Amino acid sequence: MLEELELLRAMFEVYEGGVFLHRGRTFVVQDVNHDSRIARVTRADVNWVTAPRDFTDVDAIQTWRIKQVGAWRACYGRVHVQVIVFGFYKIRHNTILDAVALDTAPWSHTTTGFWIDLPAATLALLRLKRFLPAAAIHSAAHAVLNGFVFADVKTECKAAEKELLKKDSKRKRPARLIFYDSVGLEGVSRNAFDHGLLRFLLHYVSLISFSA
Repeated sequence: MLEELELLRAMFEVYEGGVFLHRGRTFVVQDVNHDSRIARVTRADVNWVTAPRDFTDVDAIQTWRIKQVGAWRACYGRVHVQVIVFGFYKIRHNTILDAVALDTAPWSHTTTGFWIDLPAATLALLRLKRFLPAAAIHSAAHAVLNGFVFADVKTECKAAEKELLKKDSKRKRPARLIFYDSVGLEGVSRNAFDHGLLRFLLHYVSLISFSA
C-alpha cells in the first residue's frame, strides 16, 4: 500500500488519469474502486500535474428541526453530499495543457447540516437588479463562513463558469443557503443552528437582499 487518504482528500486527488504526488514522486492513477475505496496507481515521470474539474451537490434529505426567525425559515437535519469529478486539467507551470473529460462514479456520503431557502421576493429582487441568483447565493454563503472560524463547516460550491453561464444549465440547484459538517466531524453545524450564528446569518442575508 502506497498511502492511506482521508475521504475528503481522496475525493479531489484520486481520479483516473490524474497525477498523484507521494513524497516528491509522481504516479498516475489507473483505476478507482469506490466500493472498496482502493485506487491503483503506477509510477510515472511526468512534467505536468493535474487539477480536478468537479462539482458538489448538497441536498437536504431529512428535516429534524425547524426555526422561524422573522420572515425566514431555517431547517436542521440530515444532508446528502455527492462529489462528481467530471474531468481534469493537465497543467505545467500554471499553464493548462489539456482538458480531459471523465465519466466516473460519484463520491457520496451523508452528514448533518442546516439550510435556509431564499424567499421568492429575494430572488425576484436579485433578478430585477440583474444579479445572477446562483452567484449571489454562493457569495453570500462564503461571506458568512469567512466571518467565523468554522473550518469544519462547508457549503455547496459551484464552479464560477457554471454560475456565470448565460445559457440554461441542466444542473438545477435550489435557491438555498446550505451548510454542512465535514466528514467525521458532525456537531459543529448543530451548535451554529442552536446558538447565535443562525440569527446572525439570517440578518446578514437580509441585509444583502435589501442592499441588492
